[in-house]
Amino acid sequence: MSSSNRIELIIQDAFEDVALLIGGAASLHQLENQLVRTLMRRLDHVRTRALARLEQVDASASRPANSGRPYHLHPAIEGFLRRQHGGHQPGLSEMPSPEDRSAQPSAAKGETR
Repeated sequence: MSSSNRIELIIQDAFEDVALLIGGAASLHQLENQLVRTLMRRLDHVRTRALARLEQVDASASRPANSGRPYHLHPAIEGFLRRQHGGHQPGLSEMPSPEDRSAQPSAAKGETR
């Protein structure tokens, strides 16, 4: 069972507990039927919104992070990177990060001091 399914079950259980609490209070205090119906209708709206928000969060979390780099490079960018790396075209995971590039000696970058 995925974590989002477990979270959804926890939320549903919590709303069931609240519904039973309202039902118990309504019975104990002899609340009017219309008041109980209104409370349950509003509780149902809150439950629906909460589950919809959970789905939105789950959908955004399931998208992989791209770490600021595009998934598919434009052919002109691929050509530039191939020339930049001496004919070898690094994959996205092989591309040096800015930190890696700054750690290289400046002579390797073609710079002189």
